[in-house]
Amino acid sequence: MEYVLELLKFDLSLRNTARDTYLMELLKSSQEQLQSYGIILDLQKSADAMFLSDWAAFAYRNRLEGEELPMNLRLRLNDRIVEKRSRYGSEDSG
Repeated sequence: MEYVLELLKFDLSLRNTARDTYLMELLKSSQEQLQSYGIILDLQKSADAMFLSDWAAFAYRNRLEGEELPMNLRLRLNDRIVEKRSRYGSEDSG
């Protein structure tokens, strides 16, 4: 998760460690939110690490505005949901 934290900080242009505790909790909560959609991430994979970082960056930037999920995140989420369903069927078996 430290690697994803570094990706997130780079995306947010944060250079110090002052917000690391908050950002780490944001990453954990973002991962839990994705799990609620049935998305299990393997953070050893670059695509999964970037997806979590991007999801958390949106959550960080959007914490006050309440904007809709950007199209790129919606498409990536939908792709993951479709991939899971095609792999495991429409039932939640895995």
